Amino acid sequence: MAGQGNKNLKRNIRPDAPSLLLQRLDVVSNEKSSSTVSLINGTVRVLYWESILADTVSASVIFTDAGNTMSTQKTGQGHGKRKKKVSAVEGLPILGEETVYLKFTDNQGNTLDFNDKNGALILNEPATIATDSQTSSKSYELILYSPEFVANNEKERVRYCSAEILSEQVKNILEKVLKTKKKIDVEDTKNSINYIGKNRKPFYVINDLSKKSVSAGSQELGFSAGYLFWETSEGYHFKSIDTILTGEQKKKI
Repeated sequence: MAGQGNKNLKRNIRPDAPSLLLQRLDVVSNEKSSSTVSLINGTVRVLYWESILADTVSASVIFTDAGNTMSTQKTGQGHGKRKKKVSAVEGLPILGEETVYLKFTDNQGNTLDFNDKNGALILNEPATIATDSQTSSKSYELILYSPEFVANNEKERVRYCSAEILSEQVKNILEKVLKTKKKIDVEDTKNSINYIGKNRKPFYVINDLSKKSVSAGSQELGFSAGYLFWETSEGYHFKSIDTILTGEQKKKI
């Protein structure tokens, strides 16, 4: 995850580096899936994180709503139905656990697109940000996570026992418990243990198995540094630390 850096640090940014381009930010109503609202025009900040030490990708979006983003029909006494301009939070409404489609290109030219095909994000409860009391606009921060992270915390649990190879146990948790459709990149292990789920959270079990895993290709029992489990925009990864440290550099920043 991104940490707090030195605010006085001078960043080395290429003069020819493209600026960040936000291309899509749509929120889908939980009450009516055909009802969506775009927040792209009111967005003032987008932060995105993925880390080799994080079970999920995440993002933070801050947007300002002047109260006229959406139109709703109100029935007025003696006036029939009339349209009223309301904020996106009130009109959709945005309460939490809505599906969010996010697409952007960063200043290195990398485009990330979270949609139905690649896996949309899920919204946590929106937080109101204090603004000048003299304005009618309101600002909100939306924290976004992967659907599997929400299912891990709120719904699914590992309730079965298994004696399979550990890499197969990890695949089964991702595919059968969390029911992910994302790409799964799992390095084979050579060892197996009798593991009892004990109604634990899926990510807890995977991280527990990572400490016990030994690579089938490059390690011997008793001489393993273990595995790491993390998510990127490309899917889930379960790799031995030795493989990670001896791998070739993929991208230079």
